[in-house]
Amino acid sequence: MKNILLRTIQILSIVLLLLLALSTFIPIQKDPGFLYLNRFYDSPLNLTLWIALAVIMIVAVLFKGIRNPRQRLIHLALALIIVLFVIDKSGNERFYITVREGGMVNLLEHINNKHEDHDVSLELKRFEIDVHDDELTPKAYRSYLRLNDDRDVVLAVNKPLKVGRYRLYQSAFEKNYYFDLQIESDHYELTFGDTVETLLGEIVLDDYNRNIRHFRLIVGHTTQWLPINASVEIDGKECGISSLGERFSSVIEVVEVRGLFWLLVAGLVYLVAIAWDFWKPKKSGGKE
Repeated sequence: MKNILLRTIQILSIVLLLLLALSTFIPIQKDPGFLYLNRFYDSPLNLTLWIALAVIMIVAVLFKGIRNPRQRLIHLALALIIVLFVIDKSGNERFYITVREGGMVNLLEHINNKHEDHDVSLELKRFEIDVHDDELTPKAYRSYLRLNDDRDVVLAVNKPLKVGRYRLYQSAFEKNYYFDLQIESDHYELTFGDTVETLLGEIVLDDYNRNIRHFRLIVGHTTQWLPINASVEIDGKECGISSLGERFSSVIEVVEVRGLFWLLVAGLVYLVAIAWDFWKPKKSGGKE
C-alpha cells in the first residue's frame, strides 16, 4: 500500500511538472487545445491534478503509507498548501482594469463580491516610464493614483496596493492618441475603438482616413464622416473633433487574496517540518 501511494505521488508530480513546463512554451489562446495546454494554468485539468495529488498525500498519511512523524507533517503541510492554492485559484477573483491618464474608475463596479470597503475610486494622475540606455526598452513604470479624491499613492511593479481583501498590481501599460469629440456643448474624450453614449446615442470612433482627412464614426447603425478641427452638423447637432495628443493608460491586475494568511501559515509549517527532518540527528544503529 505504501509503495503504491508513494509511486502515485511521484507519477502525479512528474506529470504536473511536465505539463506545466510544456505549457510555458505554448502561447495563451482562447481555444484551450489538446490537454488544455494553450491555457493550462487556468484549466480544470490543472486544478484536478493538484487536488488528486493533495488527496493522495492525505490518504498516505492517514492510512500509514507514511509512518515517519516528520514526513507526515511535511506531507500534510504540503497537501494543505495545495488545497489552499486550489481554493484561491478557483474561488478568488482575478481580473484587469484599465484607467487612462486623467481618467477614473471605481473598483466596486468591477468586482463580484461587493463590500463597502471596496467602494474606492482610482484616478490616474500621471504615468511614468523609466527606460534603458537604448531609450526604447522600458525598465520600470509606475502609476500615480489618487484614491477617493483624498489620498495619493504610487503603484509600481512589485509594489502592490492593498484595498480591502484585494491587491492591485501594476501589470502593463498602453499608449494611444486621444481625441475630444464635441456635440453641442458636451465633450467626450475617446480613442479609436472607444464607444460613448452621447446626445446622438451610442457613438464609436472607428477609424481615420488619411486620404480625405476625416474620422469615421459609427452613430447608431449609420456611418458618419467628421473632419478634424471643423464643425459639422449631424442629425441637427453641431459636432466637432480635435486632438488631445498621446496619453498613457495603466493596466492594473486586481487579485482577491482571501485565505492568504492561512496559506502563509501552512508554508511556514512546511518549512519548519523540512528543517526538522533535515537537521534532526538519527539514532546510530537504529531505524526510522
